[in-house]
Amino acid sequence: MPLGVLRTIGREAGAIAIRLAAYLGTLAVIAIVLIRLFPIARSEALVAAPVKPQWAAMERPYAAYAVAFPDILDPKPGYTVLRSMGGGRKDIATFEGKDTKSGRAAGRSAMIEIYRPGSEFTGFQMPRDEIVVLASQAGTVEGAANAPAIESRFGPMALVDFTLTSNGVLRGCLGFVGRTNKPQLQIAGWFCNAGPGMVARPAVVCGLDRLTLLSAGNDPRLAQFFAQAELKAATCNPRYASAGTPFRQPDWLTGRHEAPLRRAARN
Repeated sequence: MPLGVLRTIGREAGAIAIRLAAYLGTLAVIAIVLIRLFPIARSEALVAAPVKPQWAAMERPYAAYAVAFPDILDPKPGYTVLRSMGGGRKDIATFEGKDTKSGRAAGRSAMIEIYRPGSEFTGFQMPRDEIVVLASQAGTVEGAANAPAIESRFGPMALVDFTLTSNGVLRGCLGFVGRTNKPQLQIAGWFCNAGPGMVARPAVVCGLDRLTLLSAGNDPRLAQFFAQAELKAATCNPRYASAGTPFRQPDWLTGRHEAPLRRAARN
């Protein structure tokens, strides 16, 4: 092959190599820039799209249940409804005893939550854990311990004794948890004294005696469940029991006062 031809081929090959190196260098620079910008773009995207809360409070909730605790004077108890993205619903009623003169919070307090699970449901917690979570919203929970269960118009209620510290005040409290599968429902809450000391069991039973359904929301199983509960005997004081239900005297294990000690037998 003539020398001139070889030189021409060499010059063209060199030019191609130079252009190829330039292209590869440009691609490398672009790759480096993209690698550095990707984490920034990803973090900005996460900030721009906040995670939606699992539970959201309804702005104008309608009360599906009515409940009252005879030992707590609260003319305007709180009522909140939480809805989940999966269709679950939590109706939460709160009671705070008021001073008759000043109108400030004083005395006993209570909270009750009726939970109807939706597709978000993954299982109920143990009663003790459930009560700790609920009561922690009102203060610091300490000494939570399982207590003997009691019977209510809605079936057996697991009990949890604990102390609650809020605003420097130590109070004795009693948590309760009851569940049913037909319909799937959980009734849970707590009742607290004004100060230290064990809560009398009838204080909780009286509140449960007065828990009634206002609207079943086109759920016949829920309506039937509460209708059957209304037919069961009330365990609270007769004047607090729902109309048309018989009264059943609590035994000495669940009575408000401790059983009096018997005197020594005389000789």
